[in-house]
Formats: sequence, structure tokens, C-alpha cells
Amino acid sequence: SEGRDRDTSDVLQLDLRVQPLNDAPSFDLVPMVSTYEDAVDVVMPHIATNISLGPADEAGQRLTFSLRLISGDGSIFATAPALNASGALRFSCAADRSGVTVWEVIAHDDGGSGGGSVNISLAKELTIEVKPVNDAPRFALRTPVTVPEDSGVSIISHVAFNLSAGAPDEDATQNVSFMLVLSSGDSGIFASAPVLKPDG
Repeated sequence: SEGRDRDTSDVLQLDLRVQPLNDAPSFDLVPMVSTYEDAVDVVMPHIATNISLGPADEAGQRLTFSLRLISGDGSIFATAPALNASGALRFSCAADRSGVTVWEVIAHDDGGSGGGSVNISLAKELTIEVKPVNDAPRFALRTPVTVPEDSGVSIISHVAFNLSAGAPDEDATQNVSFMLVLSSGDSGIFASAPVLKPDG
């Protein structure tokens, strides 16, 4: 009414809106795996576990993993290691190569990173060991070898040639020896049995 004091304003409505932010994905990781050289299409399930895109309202996002070599020689792999969205690790080893590599693993989602959102996980490390195997030795053989009757002791060079202990890393560390087994004929024609020396 007229002449009446008022110490309060009219009531106005204020809308407060909380904008969603993209939360970082997370996962657990098996710290170390191993296989043997020459292995092809290796699939190791459950290397990444407890994979989470964030809260329930982010369940529709798409998750991927990235792997970055941080230690070791990546050429021991014919196909580089990769993690799929379910946490399975897949790779192929290069022929006759072995060693230990360490990889940085990060999970990514497609929820965006603007306005304080986070779409990458904390980095974790995965060690992959490719163990060596002993490869079979190889050689070529010159045949037939002919010597005259009653010729006594005969030394014939390069009967075996192109000798290899196996893979390149084995040639420098392994020794090759030969074993001769009579498969046909009469061993009595020899005063002493033939011997093939390591140099062929």
C-alpha cells in the first residue's frame, strides 16, 4: 500500500546449470609379458584389465590404447605391439630376433578435452620380453667325394660349406660339429672312419 516501506525485492528465478566434464579413462596393466623369438600373431588376452571410460554417463564413449616405445629395440617385432579396446595384446616377432622392450601405454577416449575435460589416462609401463631360441645349424655339402684306393690318409677341404650355427646372433657364440653315420656301403673299406671337422 502507499507509503509502506519495503526491504525486499521482487523474487527472480536463477537457473544454475552444472555442465558435464569428460572424466579420464583408467585401467590396470599386467607389467610384464614374454614370448619366444619367431612367434607370429601372438595374442595375449587381459593384459589391460579393469578398463573404465569414467562414470556411467560416459559408457557410450569409444576407447583406444596407444603404445610408445621408451626402451629397447623395436625391430625385434615384425608387427608392433598393440592393445585393443578389450585389453588384448597382439604382435608378431621378427625372425631370429630377441630382446627386452619397454612401452608406455595410455588409454584414450573420444569424450573430448575442452573446458577442463580429460580424455587420456595416466601412463603405465609394459615390458615385453622376446626370449631367444636355439636355431638349427645349416650347411651345404659337396658330394660325391672321391679318393683313389690305397691313398692312405686323405684331407679334403670344403666338403661342408656355407656353415652357420643358426641365427646371426648364434654364429659368434656357438660351435658347430659334425657327426657322420654310415647309411649304406661297407665301412670296411676305411682303415679309419671318415671325420668331418668343424671347418668343413
